[in-house]
Amino acid sequence: MPFKLEVGIPAEDGKIQIMHTFFGRTRGECLKLRDAHTDICPNFGPAVKAGDVTEDFEEIDESEWPSASDDEDDEEDEEEES
Repeated sequence: MPFKLEVGIPAEDGKIQIMHTFFGRTRGECLKLRDAHTDICPNFGPAVKAGDVTEDFEEIDESEWPSASDDEDDEEDEEEES
């Protein structure tokens, strides 16, 4: 089963302000994606390197793994609500 890794950056009040989500076939794949993003993201990288993030792994069903078409569906829903 695939995995989802949610990495949150909390605000000063302790509530998660920014959330990054990584999907992979294994935990290791999720971590590789996180590490690659850490190297390029100006907000995410420093927070991860300082240990100022929360991390939550979840084993997910294949059907819960989003696809590119899921984003298109969300955009259509937003247009209909406007």
